[in-house]
Amino acid sequence: MTDVPAELLKRAGDTAQVLLSAAQDAGLWISPDNRVGIDDGAQLVGMSSKGFNKRLAESNVLVYQAGGGRHKRTIRIYDLALWLESLATPANLAA
Repeated sequence: MTDVPAELLKRAGDTAQVLLSAAQDAGLWISPDNRVGIDDGAQLVGMSSKGFNKRLAESNVLVYQAGGGRHKRTIRIYDLALWLESLATPANLAA
C-alpha cells in the first residue's frame, strides 16, 4: 500500500497489538516475524477460511508462501491489521 494516511497506520498498529495478543492467548503458531497461518488469520478477524481467502485474493495484501508450523501460507499480523483497518468506513457511510 502506498500513501497510507497516518491515522490508518496508527489504527493498524493498535489493531496488530490486539491481534497478536489474541493469537498468543489462543495458543496459535506465531513466527518470529509475527506471521500466522492463513486459517488462523481468518479466525482472528472472525471470518470463515473460505470467505477470508476470497477477500485476500481480491486485495493486495501480502501472503507468504513460506509457511511455518503446520501452515503452507502465512500472513504478517501487521498486514492483516492494516487490511482490516482499511475496510473501515465512517458509521454514517456504512450500509
